[in-house]
Amino acid sequence: MPFSALSLSGDDVDKKVMRPPSSDRKTIVENFFSLTLFQLIITFIPFLTVPYLIRVIGAEKFGLISFAYAFVLYFALLADYGFNYSALREISISKEDISKVSRIFIAVMTLKLCFLILSLSLIGVLCIWVPKFREDWPVYLASSGYLVGYVLFATFLFQGMEKMKYLLFLNLPSAAFTLLILILVKSEEDFLRVPLLGSAGSILVGLLALATAFRKLGIRWERPRLEQIQHEFKEGWSMFLSNLVSVGHGNIRILAVGLFAGDRITGYYTVAERLMNMLQVFPLSLWVQVVYPRLCSIFVENKGRFLKMIQGFQKVATLLYLLMSGAGFVFATWIVNLLCGNPAEEAITSLRFLVVALFLTAANAFRVQFFLVQGRREIVLKISLFSGGIATLLVFPLTLYLSYPGTALSLIVLLSLAYVLTEREMRARRL
Repeated sequence: MPFSALSLSGDDVDKKVMRPPSSDRKTIVENFFSLTLFQLIITFIPFLTVPYLIRVIGAEKFGLISFAYAFVLYFALLADYGFNYSALREISISKEDISKVSRIFIAVMTLKLCFLILSLSLIGVLCIWVPKFREDWPVYLASSGYLVGYVLFATFLFQGMEKMKYLLFLNLPSAAFTLLILILVKSEEDFLRVPLLGSAGSILVGLLALATAFRKLGIRWERPRLEQIQHEFKEGWSMFLSNLVSVGHGNIRILAVGLFAGDRITGYYTVAERLMNMLQVFPLSLWVQVVYPRLCSIFVENKGRFLKMIQGFQKVATLLYLLMSGAGFVFATWIVNLLCGNPAEEAITSLRFLVVALFLTAANAFRVQFFLVQGRREIVLKISLFSGGIATLLVFPLTLYLSYPGTALSLIVLLSLAYVLTEREMRARRL
């Protein structure tokens, strides 16, 4: 069995504990619904604008905006570093000590601001010297504001403190800016307003999140300590490398399609990617994000209960996404026709490849969390570097020779390798 009590000592395993206490269930349920509404705002509402934008500005301009967005998001990986795991874990364990939480928060935000300055400088250099980016530099400049807001919004703090409700309320202004697209974008000539509105909403939300951290969560300002900054940098390093090759592969895919297949196909491929991402968020990513802080606490308190919970989570996730992926494959034509207003073959084929990837993601989700909660980031790093590295090397030649199906195929390769390697690591440790 992938997860077994063999990984724990006899004293650690409480076989009587089959379900989390009601207090844990209540916290998890409350945070799940808060985070669900939060993700509805940041994922589903923008997704609703896709059919409108495809019809109004066309697939080509939509593809250009998607390419610019993916380009900027790659720098978000640098700004994010590995803090959404390392700092989140530290805060979830120390959330009762507001002084310690404040030190972690200040150190992490100092590093994130340094990464932001570096990222914006690199974007500027590329827009000046690289023809591909220089031709459409206003689009990349307008999209860069999203990066600023992303850095200012300390999601790791709200999740670590298990204050998910603030994520919901803080993102309401962002939803309003997104919906303004339906009012202010009326023709192809208005396409630049799309990234401008997105960036404006992101920056506003980031500033509100900072204010909330100090006023509502009790974060105290203090001068950043060098030793704390060095500690956070070291703690986040392994997850940064992991995210760079695994999460970063998502942005590389859209960049590869944009470079080799053109803006129109990029637009249709992005529709399939966004739909897959939405199905991954609802409910898998939400589920993982909500239970991760609680699992970290439970692991420290009772390893037997931690083991039982994560076993059950993985079984349910695998079955649920087997059904969802099968439905997505069968009804791909109908779904694409509904979203794009036409049965675009590029989007249909991409979607059918990507729902396979969706199932592979779910089948390994809590197996990976099993290692992360225990602080065994080096295992996840090793798996991510190998599988993500192979897939990243393949994405450009596969896209060059197979076009957009090759791009989606590279993701299936990544997730298949990750699953096999995770299974091998668990068997090697008799888990």
